[in-house]
Amino acid sequence: MVVNVFTSCFKKASSLDSSKYLVVSISRFNPRGFNGVSLKSLAPSRQLLSAYKKGISWEEYAKRYHLECLSSSIVKVALKSLLSLTHGRDIVLCCYESPSMNCHRFLLADFIQERFGYNVRELV
Repeated sequence: MVVNVFTSCFKKASSLDSSKYLVVSISRFNPRGFNGVSLKSLAPSRQLLSAYKKGISWEEYAKRYHLECLSSSIVKVALKSLLSLTHGRDIVLCCYESPSMNCHRFLLADFIQERFGYNVRELV
């Protein structure tokens, strides 16, 4: 069975059917009432989030996020653990930002596509 990988924001993911989707938080903090899986290893650190909010460029943020979270081994272990939990459901990697904003989930999606061959799309 082929499992698809998507990205989305928590707002959209809250309405997804849990029998079809395994909703996975890739945020440091989850919204109230979130009942999915949480993978903080794929979330930017508090320091990086703070630096971005204080004005570092998107390019600097992306570079630092890659260094912090996107080693092949971290992502490979995360994907392997998620695949064992899917039971045939598609995976949806979620955080807070709307699809129109720069967000680490898009950096993660690009990395997963490049390194592991999944076609990761934003769930609309």
